[in-house]
Amino acid sequence: MAAFSNITAHPLIFVIGAFSTYLLHTCNGWLGYAGGLLHAAFLTLITPSILQNAGAAARACGAGRVFATAWAVWVVFLFVGTFTVAYAFVPGAGSFRERTDL
Repeated sequence: MAAFSNITAHPLIFVIGAFSTYLLHTCNGWLGYAGGLLHAAFLTLITPSILQNAGAAARACGAGRVFATAWAVWVVFLFVGTFTVAYAFVPGAGSFRERTDL
C-alpha cells in the first residue's frame, strides 16, 4: 500500500484529469459520457490527497482558517446553485444555466 501512496503526484494522472475534462466539455454523446465517467474516476482518485492536504493545512495554520475557507467556498457554490435553479426568475442568472461550453 505504501508504493501507491503518492500516485496522484504522477504527471500522467494530471494528463488523464485534463483530458477527461476536455472530453466532458467538448464532446457530445457517448464520447462526452466517457469523458465524464473518466473525470468522476479522476476526482475519486485525488480526493484522499486533497483531504490529507487540508488536514496538513489545518495543523499548520489552524483548523479555523481551513474551515472558514471551506465554508466560504460552499457558500459560493450554494449561491451559484440557487442561480442555476432559479435562472428564469433572477436577472442575469441565465449565464449559469447549463453552459458547460464556455
